[in-house]
Amino acid sequence: MPANRTLSESLLSKITLARFLELSAKRFQQYVAELEQSQDFIALRPFISIDALPGTRFLDGTGQGRATHLLNLRRDSDQLGFQYQSCYFTRQYALKDGAPPADWPGPVRRLWHRLRLVNTRNLLTHALIQVVVHAQRKYLLSNDIADLVQYTQQAAADDMARLPDTQGIVCEASRISRLACHLCLLTGEGQGIPLARLFVNSRQRNQYLLDSLIKAEALSLFQGYRGKLLTDDDLAVILNNVHQLGISRRSITNARHSLAIPDHRERHKHMPYVAATSGFSRLRPLRLELLDCSIPAKAGVYEIRLRDTEPLKDPLTVLPSHNPILYIGSSLNLKKRLREHLTGNSNNNELYEQLSQGNAEVRFKLYEAPRWIERNLYQTFVETFGASPSCNRISP
Repeated sequence: MPANRTLSESLLSKITLARFLELSAKRFQQYVAELEQSQDFIALRPFISIDALPGTRFLDGTGQGRATHLLNLRRDSDQLGFQYQSCYFTRQYALKDGAPPADWPGPVRRLWHRLRLVNTRNLLTHALIQVVVHAQRKYLLSNDIADLVQYTQQAAADDMARLPDTQGIVCEASRISRLACHLCLLTGEGQGIPLARLFVNSRQRNQYLLDSLIKAEALSLFQGYRGKLLTDDDLAVILNNVHQLGISRRSITNARHSLAIPDHRERHKHMPYVAATSGFSRLRPLRLELLDCSIPAKAGVYEIRLRDTEPLKDPLTVLPSHNPILYIGSSLNLKKRLREHLTGNSNNNELYEQLSQGNAEVRFKLYEAPRWIERNLYQTFVETFGASPSCNRISP
């Protein structure tokens, strides 16, 4: 009977930790803050010390701000570091005398158990971040999917177990899986990267590279290319030559089906963004002196892009490296809104800097209620090309 009871307590402890690891960064911050504001914590405070994990830094110097992500990545030339968004993500509690007093009341003992869970989670999280950022450093610096290396959760667990700070902590793939599924890193450009995305096996990496290649093809098609699109044989040749994958045409076909990517014939017929911008005006130079004669003072959706001065590229030879579309927007008065963009009064400095070069164009379509059309067009753009327009800072 005692053996069964011991097993039950051990199992319950594992379940509690497993659920604790699944908390999002925002919920975890809130949970720890509530613990430290409780009456039981006030009673416990004289008996414990509060420290931060060695070498950790906070975004605002104190770590007291409200967290939206786990941490912010910092890029300085070819160096990569990170700062946690909250001090609660690095908390470590320790008893000053080494053991809890025997006369502690039950609620205080339960609180101490919860604080130890916080210790364990923070140790695991920090160790996980260290090994993942090291393994995927090149990708995190370049944001190029081709630089994402094969790295599994089991490999991360093995690397974590070798760190000095995790001695005595069980580092296993199941714990990493629970931690990674709800945590997100924020790049210097404001892009959120789910931690789980940084764990890829060979099959997933092949799919990422294939999807990236198809989106580059879509960009060529959008820019006006009307030649042959990439067959599965073509895709296999490019991926094998560029990334040395050793992948067969059949594997390409299976990966394409898994990603719900149509074959080259269907891709030519169904270009989502081209279809979504059907009926837009012709492209017009975007300059202040031409606004009055070329842009109506009416409601509508507009697209701003850089003027394309390069010849059309065959996706079989050279894939385009950037998308010329800068911004997708809507307004109840197109002329007024575009004038604000051109004069720097739209609170979008990045777009203003691009427009100041004088080589931008705009096209538009009139709608009585343009806001929801803008949302749909923006979403279609992201689905087609895999990223938002470079000057759209937030989703509409």
